[in-house]
Amino acid sequence: MVNACGGNDTVTMLGTNGYVGLIGGSGDVVNNDNSGDYVNLTANTTATINGANGGIGMLASGDNVIASNETINTVANDANETLTGAGDAVIGTANLSMNVAGGNDTLDLLTAGEYVGLLGGSGYSVTAVGDTIDAAANTSLTVAGGNDSVGLGGSGDSLGLLGGTGYSVTAIGDTITAVANTSLNLAGGNDSIGLGGSADSLGLTGGAGYLITAIGDTITALASTSFDVTGRNDNIALGGSGDSLGLLGGSGYAVTGIGDTIAALANTSFNLAGGSDTIGLGNANTSLSLLGGVGYVVGNNNTTDQVNLTGTVTATVNGSGGSVGVDEIAAIYNAVSGRGITQDEARRSNWSRSIRAAASRPNSPTPASPTCWPSFRCWKRRPTASISGCNWRTEGRSSSPPPPGWPTSCMQLPCSRCRRRRS
Repeated sequence: MVNACGGNDTVTMLGTNGYVGLIGGSGDVVNNDNSGDYVNLTANTTATINGANGGIGMLASGDNVIASNETINTVANDANETLTGAGDAVIGTANLSMNVAGGNDTLDLLTAGEYVGLLGGSGYSVTAVGDTIDAAANTSLTVAGGNDSVGLGGSGDSLGLLGGTGYSVTAIGDTITAVANTSLNLAGGNDSIGLGGSADSLGLTGGAGYLITAIGDTITALASTSFDVTGRNDNIALGGSGDSLGLLGGSGYAVTGIGDTIAALANTSFNLAGGSDTIGLGNANTSLSLLGGVGYVVGNNNTTDQVNLTGTVTATVNGSGGSVGVDEIAAIYNAVSGRGITQDEARRSNWSRSIRAAASRPNSPTPASPTCWPSFRCWKRRPTASISGCNWRTEGRSSSPPPPGWPTSCMQLPCSRCRRRRS
């Protein structure tokens, strides 16, 4: 057993179960701190400790240690500790404050309220609950636990969250991944976020330029947040107004938003509830269902795109060659408002839920006209045995009588003429 004080001492341990105590000073060097050996440092000691699998005790504040592949023990209220090295295992205690540089270190923070600053390097593994972790630019780390505050400084950081809830992350220009059932809030911008598995919960608390990959997850955003999502089956809630959402393909998205902007690439399918949103469709095989609300403006509803209106919806749909489907009586009435039919007649007519909206078609003649309305398929009762060969779908049929004033010719056209005349 050796105690050294003053500084600039070199101690080499021989054999096993050796002990060295460094009592203040700087420039100390300890060699051969191997398995079974131990080095303790009192306050404000600076030392380089060489070896592997030995133990180091940082027993007071202000220590600065250079060591690799060692186990580092701390005591409560250690502050301003610094560790430089790779492959170390750090055991944190209450109110620890430590900076670590190097990489491939394991940090086990045993109590809430500890602080660790990672000063560069990769391969850090942190276990923590209720602690604060900061990382300098170009640092790579994983965190398991929950309720931690993680600050990624600069850019080029990589953070992996290995489960848990209540994480609060600040990042700009970084990469963040999370395994299934992880919950986090993120502030910053221009980050790439990968939500693995499903049932993750991501809250964006402002910023722009986020790119999110997610399947079966929940994403919420505060007002004036801008982000893109690729994946499928995600629930996306746009809070406040002024958000900008890009859907980069996939299906089954459920979006809520009021006063926001949503753009979807080709081959994207999503539902939207809210109102006063501006939606741009991707020009090919994009499907949008509006689930109630007013003031929507939909653009680029072109060939092979589909817009469906469910419930009471007010929408302006622009484009050429796309389809608009309406559902429910109120939506049907909105689509044909001004076409010579009352809402009561629409209700009694029991039209099919797949009638194409007339919004983009010329005004049809009134029911007194001797010709069929071009906006809808011909009216006819459901097929009977005598017309069993009729291959109509359900559009434009009803088992109830048509509303008063519909022309007799429209009700009596044979199947072949109706197929030619329907629009």
